[in-house]
Amino acid sequence: MSTRNPPHDCDVLIPDGIESELHWTQAGAHRHVCIKHAYRAGYDAAVKAVQGDRRRSSWRDTRETQRCVEGNAAPVEDIEQLPQTQGDGRHRCAICAWCRGWRDGVRA
Repeated sequence: MSTRNPPHDCDVLIPDGIESELHWTQAGAHRHVCIKHAYRAGYDAAVKAVQGDRRRSSWRDTRETQRCVEGNAAPVEDIEQLPQTQGDGRHRCAICAWCRGWRDGVRA
């Protein structure tokens, strides 16, 4: 487990039902990433991206991405900065959580 992002008690709120929609994963370095923080990071990135340009609905740019087994992708730098968790959402897909946050943020 990374010491850079130690486990934490998460108080970030996400919409009901999202955690149960995310698939289980033991793969990759993101398996212990807090999905609540991942969702919020995707949401915040989308809101920031569409400010001033409501047509922008994709985050894809020149940044390196990481894919999950479901085919979703998220910026590596965003996922690597998120805290680890030993609690809620552990072993759920943080990349899918980030993508769901992005989709919800674009619609906000």
